[in-house]
Parts: sequence; C-alpha cells; structure tokens
Amino acid sequence: FLIGRALPLARALCERLRAGTGRRVEIAGSIRRWCPIVANVNLVLEGPPDPNALDAVRGGDFTLEVEDLQGRTWRLREKAGGIPIWMDWVEPQEFVWAWRYLTGSREHNRLLAEWAGRFGWEASGYRFKRSGEGGEATREEEIYTLLGLGPIPPELREGRDELHRAEAGATFDLITWEDVRGVLHVHSAYSDGADELEDLVLEARELGFAYLGICDHSQAAHYAHGLDEKRLERQWEEIDRLQARYPDIRILKGMEVDILPDGRLDLDEAHLARLDFTVVSIHSRFQMSETEMTERIVRALRHPRATILGHPTGRLLLGRPGYAVDMERVLETAAATGTLIEINANPHRLDLDWTLLERAYGLGIRFSIGPDTHRKRDLRDVEYGVGIARKGGLPPQAVVNTLGADELLQCFRALKS
Repeated sequence: FLIGRALPLARALCERLRAGTGRRVEIAGSIRRWCPIVANVNLVLEGPPDPNALDAVRGGDFTLEVEDLQGRTWRLREKAGGIPIWMDWVEPQEFVWAWRYLTGSREHNRLLAEWAGRFGWEASGYRFKRSGEGGEATREEEIYTLLGLGPIPPELREGRDELHRAEAGATFDLITWEDVRGVLHVHSAYSDGADELEDLVLEARELGFAYLGICDHSQAAHYAHGLDEKRLERQWEEIDRLQARYPDIRILKGMEVDILPDGRLDLDEAHLARLDFTVVSIHSRFQMSETEMTERIVRALRHPRATILGHPTGRLLLGRPGYAVDMERVLETAAATGTLIEINANPHRLDLDWTLLERAYGLGIRFSIGPDTHRKRDLRDVEYGVGIARKGGLPPQAVVNTLGADELLQCFRALKS
C-alpha cells in the first residue's frame, strides 16, 4: 500500500484511540520509517488490551473489520482499502522498548542485537538484558545510549550503515517539515489542475508558505491541456495581478516543460528566459532504450534554462516502473551543470527514490521538493517529500525549499547564469 494511503489512516486511528481510551498510542513499523510502500499499519498502545478501543475506532470515514482480538496483538483490517492494522498492547514500562522494536526494520533489529551482543547484552523480548538485568529507558534515545550509540532517527533504521555512523558520532541533522519555507511544482486549472490560481495562493497562505511555484505543463503535454506561449503569457498576467493582491506570498512563474524525445525543451528560448524556474520532465516515449533515454535527459540537463529535473525516473509506485536510464550518468551530469533534482512528493511517485539521495548529495547535488499537486488540498503532500528526504539522510541545506523567496530566486538565477 502507498504510504500516502496508509499514513492518514494511521494518524486517524491514533487520534481516535487516544481520545477514546486515554492511552498513549504511537505509529510504528514501515510507516514510521517513511517507507514509500508499506504492508500494514502498525500501532503500539500502552497498557493491557482495552475493549473500549473498538468503540473508539468505529464509525467516521472508514470501516474496520475485526480479524483477531486474541492476546496482546489485535488484527483488524480497513474494509475499503484492505489495509491490515496491527495493534500491539504493551505495559507502560515496556513501551519505548516495544516502540523501537516494532518500528524495525527487521534488518536493523538484527544488526542491533548483534551489536548489543558485543557488549554483553542479549535480546529478551523487546528489551536488551545483561547479567539477567534489563537496562532502563524512558526514551528511545536512551536505548541506543545503553549500547554506546548516538540516537538513530526512525527513517534511517534500515540495516545499512546507521550503526557505524551512530558509533562515530553522527548527529543525523535531517530536514524537518518546519524547515520548509515554500512549495514548488504546483499545477493549476490552466493545464490539468483542478483549482484556479487564486485558490492555490489562498491555500498556500493558509499553510504558512512564503512562496508558491506555479508549474503548469507545456504544450507537448496535450493530454494535460499544456500551455502554448500565448496562454502562458495570460497566466503570467494573472500571476502579476494576484501578486499585487497578495504581497505577503511570492508567486513564482514556473513551468513543467517536457523533455522532447531528442532532448530539446518544449518551449522557445525567449519564454524560457522569462520564467523564474523550469522543471524539465519526461511524459512520453517511456520505452526508449537506456542509452537513448539517458542521452535525452543529459541533453536537457545541459540546457542553461533547465532548473530542476522533475520526477527523474518516471515511476508510479505500485503502477509503473521507471524507464530504463543510467541514473549514475544523469546524477553526474546534474552535478556538473548545477541542475537541481526533484524529490517528487506526490505519494504515487516519491521520485527520486530515497536510496539514491545520499549518492546524489555526495556528488554535490541539491534538491527541490515538489508536490506535483493538481488539487489545492494536496499542497501538504510536501510532507511526503520531506519524509523521503529524511529517509535519504538529507540535511536542511540540501533542499532549496528551506530558502526564503529572495534566496531561492537568487539560487535560480545563479543556475541560469
């Protein structure tokens, strides 16, 4: 299941369970680790099983089916989408131990148990014990401290190199939602979006964003009512009127410009030069060979007006694999040209994949987070991009959305020059 489907369900369940039982309830499992695709909703609940919990989660905008209420692990299922829900009840003194363990991942837990064994600790249930006595912890960080490690954020617990980095003193300064100043890559009713420009501006202001990057399709995306030059200029005129009406938020003139099959950009040079930023993306001819596709993208990245490479692999999670492309060469080209790489925050995409972010950042690449939203209510999807950036180990300075509007425009101008 997409995390974009499972996370809202998990949050709604937590809210109802806390209100209905008065117990502590936390999200665990792959959702807490911000995995793009998850198998279920994992919740950890404090205390012995409480029959009132079922009443707390009944009704509302979803329906649950009960599968198993035996023991301390309850199994339910969300009826409409079929998402399994696992609810683990643990005693208060075991809570943080269970929360850490049930967050996983399985490989992280295995490696942590091996690590603990080197210092005389052994796994016993959710805890680690030494000489028959269990260590005490009221916060997850204290569990890692017992083992001679610094705290490891949940997003990084995948059994890679996080233990060695924590031992070496890594502080894992990861980007947070609070670091994000503005939103880029937003579609309006000018192309295939559902909402008018003013509605998007008002929603962005409500969310506290300092800027909004409008980014409708270019004309090659005819299926999405892509804009030709005349319609683009009409959009600019409306943006200018809205900017005068709402001076407290900067409205940026962007466009999602198609990368044509030969690598050219789908907009003339004069109009490209007048944009604040340009997201260059592929929306056609996905079946090209790896060599052809790589050359296509590389040529586009070398264009001086290409600001951001949008949804770099073209994948749709649980729907369509990415196209064949030499991503290492694409990243090396982006690093050489200074082109930003998008972390597409649409829950169906979450592209670039988190496993490539550390490598890209190591090459000197910076990123933009764009919700690629077509509805104003989805502007908060930026949060999914933040989660993926965190999972990829990115600090705030790696993401240009953490810049103020003036700094961001300076960044874009520097890229163009």
